Amino acid sequence: MDVFTFITVHSLLVGLWAILAILLFLLLSDIYTWYHLPRGPFPLPFIGNILSITPDKFYVRLEQWSHTYGPIYTIWIGRSPRIIVTDPEITSDLLSRRGSKYSSRPRMIVFGELFNNGASVASLPYGHAWSLRRKLLHNSLKSSALPAYKPRQEAEAMNLIADIEKDSSSWSEGIDRFAASVVFSLAYGRRIASLDSKALKNRQFLFRIAAKIMAPGAYLVETFPFFLHLPDFLSRWKEYPLRMGRELAAFDISLVNAVKKDLKEEKGAIQINLTETLLDLKKNGEAGAGTLSEAHFAAIPATLFGAGSGTTTSTLHSAVKAFVTHPHVQKAAQAEIDNIVGKHRSPTFADQASLPYIEALVKEILRWRPAAAFGVPHATSEADVYNGYRIPKGTVVWPAAWGLNQNAEYFPSPNTFAPERYLSESDPRFDSKIAAKPFPSGCHPHASFGFGRRACAGADLATNSLFIVIAKLIWAFDVKPAEGEVYDVDAYEGGMVLRPKPFKCDFVVRDDQQRGVLKTEMIEAQKVLDLFPPFE
Repeated sequence: MDVFTFITVHSLLVGLWAILAILLFLLLSDIYTWYHLPRGPFPLPFIGNILSITPDKFYVRLEQWSHTYGPIYTIWIGRSPRIIVTDPEITSDLLSRRGSKYSSRPRMIVFGELFNNGASVASLPYGHAWSLRRKLLHNSLKSSALPAYKPRQEAEAMNLIADIEKDSSSWSEGIDRFAASVVFSLAYGRRIASLDSKALKNRQFLFRIAAKIMAPGAYLVETFPFFLHLPDFLSRWKEYPLRMGRELAAFDISLVNAVKKDLKEEKGAIQINLTETLLDLKKNGEAGAGTLSEAHFAAIPATLFGAGSGTTTSTLHSAVKAFVTHPHVQKAAQAEIDNIVGKHRSPTFADQASLPYIEALVKEILRWRPAAAFGVPHATSEADVYNGYRIPKGTVVWPAAWGLNQNAEYFPSPNTFAPERYLSESDPRFDSKIAAKPFPSGCHPHASFGFGRRACAGADLATNSLFIVIAKLIWAFDVKPAEGEVYDVDAYEGGMVLRPKPFKCDFVVRDDQQRGVLKTEMIEAQKVLDLFPPFE
């Protein structure tokens, strides 16, 4: 063997042994981490449980695994552990009581850093940048601000009911428009009068792009972060998220500029909206609003669409499906409304405290079919020890909303749709056999709005929208099965936000008196809607 061949072979052997040594080190490191985490389905080296991840209804698989491995267990995506929690007490322990350690987010390289350029409230890690944006959002979503939004929610709900009365086949599109219009009016002081609105179409397009970018496995850089630092000629994959991110920022800024223009021209009687509130804070140098770049400032009101429109739409579609498949629930709700409200007017927010069954119905819909069935993942900002488990810094902790809402210890017969479980014991309609066990103090009565410092800031606002639409819908119509339609209560589609697959049903006005009331009240509702110029 000549010297050159010897050196070549020797170098190859050294390189091979180096690679094997690195792989062995990584494997031993993973074994050590695995040993100290909650047990779950056994992961394969380097690929984890990827082969067990099903593309359809994985949220159900997570719930099923909890019956095998317990209410806290670990799955592995490649070399990254994900702690899954399906018990409300454990979830509250980690995400609420230890919120200072469990309120961060998993790193989202493509969505958070390239596409959003650090502007997204949802993807920001726990820290000053996130706290600043959360505080600014809270200014418009705190409970004391909600009464100012109720007139527009009532008017939009009446507009939805009137549209369904005119053409019941368009009920699904009407719900989509309602949810979008409420969110846009809250964010920008303008409404959505039609699903053909250019502003809405642009927002929906960019929302779909975001969902595509966030899809698991869409980009290898999420698994191998060092790809981010490769030279540009080896990173052509960056071009698309960067380009679409610039388009997103420009669109968000254009909506803020529209509000500035309305304020300058005093277009209509400008109604309270998040963007105006933020502009006032920025002008007065309050709450740190002036420290944000133009794009980061504009991203805050844009957050409302991603957080509120799709989830509200999904939940209202689930409500309609529940009415069709559970007519006894619909009748019970109508009986309460008829007794309290009567037929000479439709329900309003003033009736809310007197309609406990409708309130319970809203809670049960949110529990029964959560729009965000996976829940939203948290991540640890520092290492922790919990019940003997050693949880490293940066570990993803996933409160699985479907599993939490299906926990039989808290919700007996969890697959049963039963609003009675949320009624007070003094209510004659209360059923102790299915009564909901209260979640820990400080939590919502279900998992659909999240936990701890990352819980949905607009939960009460969303609940109000659901209440007023459902109350008016049940007051006005008998929702009946369409002839020949077969209903599957488990037929859902989507990714991070699920919604029922399209289905047909009939909306029958309950009597002529209510038909007349609809026309009269729509005239009054239009006066409120006219205060909000529509986006083109």
